[in-house]
Amino acid sequence: QELAGKDVASVRDAVSFIYGSSFLADDITALGKLYTLADEWQIDALATATLVQIESTQSQASALSLLSGPTTLPDQLARSAFAALGSDIPSNLPEVCIAKILNASAHSNELVPLKLYEAARDQLESAIIANV
Repeated sequence: QELAGKDVASVRDAVSFIYGSSFLADDITALGKLYTLADEWQIDALATATLVQIESTQSQASALSLLSGPTTLPDQLARSAFAALGSDIPSNLPEVCIAKILNASAHSNELVPLKLYEAARDQLESAIIANV
């Protein structure tokens, strides 16, 4: 019952890691799902290994991909994605990213860099004004 709704590839990778210290996930979406599963199941070594893999290959595009996903990211993964956006924040963040940035900021002031929060807030305000 605890496996219901879990990504099969992530579960397979988690089991593979537990018994063999390796996993197959290599694209940002699969790594994000695997990190989320490791965080949920409290498999700290897998979470660490997955986060290292994510951070070693993460770009602004991959961060936007993670943030555009349908699920809420664990804090450490969100922090990594926010940091990967860097100081050159896109002027047209997807709405789902804006929502996640603002929600994360409301959850914790330390999670979202101030410049990113301000950019998301400004883009939301501009969208509201444009639709009024």
